[in-house]
Amino acid sequence: MKLKKITALVALSLAAVAPAWAIPLTMAYTKTAVGAGLYQYDFSLTLDNHDGSWTAGQQWDWIIFGDNLPYTNWNTLSYSAPISAVTSSSRGHNGPTLALATNGVVLPGWQPPAIGDEITWSGTSSLNVADGLMKWSSLVVGGGAANVNFEQAWRAGTAPSTSVPEPSALAGLALAGLAWTRKRRPAA
Repeated sequence: MKLKKITALVALSLAAVAPAWAIPLTMAYTKTAVGAGLYQYDFSLTLDNHDGSWTAGQQWDWIIFGDNLPYTNWNTLSYSAPISAVTSSSRGHNGPTLALATNGVVLPGWQPPAIGDEITWSGTSSLNVADGLMKWSSLVVGGGAANVNFEQAWRAGTAPSTSVPEPSALAGLALAGLAWTRKRRPAA
């Protein structure tokens, strides 16, 4: 029984610190009112490897930003390579969509060479999206990358710290669980 409790505590501890999805990318944006009921959005998608899942060769395409915004409310101002155009998506995923490289929304897509690499784009919209409601997805992936489905896009400077715990921290959690089970054991 004691071993079951310890195993359960360790499993719960690991679940509490493990990411729900293995996505090493963070999408951030700024929003500025520019008048006449318009807002300018400046986006960056950065390979920050905050969850420790990135390996060289992973690639992402069919990236839908504002995966809850109607495309008709988006006017592209600029974008960086390898973005080749901004199109639209519909059905289960709605919103402006980045077409990457020369193939549009099929692989090969964005394949960041190193941590810290990013792509950027900007545009205007009449929609004033409230903090916490901006979502993004990446429906086409390769090289072992995971699909992204309705992941949170963060207002610049508001993303929570989601660093991967060090093995020593996990060992500390396991020891704390062991100590807790010993404290609860009835005295003989």
